Amino acid sequence: MKKLVFPILVVVFIIFFIKKYYSSYELSRKGKYTTARIIDFFHTTKTNYVLQYKYYVNGKSYKSEAITGFFKCKNESKGCVGEKFEVYYLPDNPNVSDIDLREYEKYRNKIFIFKKPKK
Repeated sequence: MKKLVFPILVVVFIIFFIKKYYSSYELSRKGKYTTARIIDFFHTTKTNYVLQYKYYVNGKSYKSEAITGFFKCKNESKGCVGEKFEVYYLPDNPNVSDIDLREYEKYRNKIFIFKKPKK
């Protein structure tokens, strides 16, 4: 049984990575834009914060998150809570999205493999 733990963890990690990679790829190809409002910003680990945002697609609301470091907006609000940003999402699955933080993108804890979709 102990011999199976490591291979199982490796397979789970690979599946997780492929799913994330594929979602990013699909967003770069098929993503559509809408406006999101940042609704919360909180500390999770020593250096990571979660930025929660809410957006609407065809009248239905969706919530998602982005992992960032600590930052403040020009108006001094932590994590730009209350501010609006563009978010791109998959039209066939609006739960899959990513927020464009513009000049605050440098605080994201994410590696961008693909370009953002064209508007």
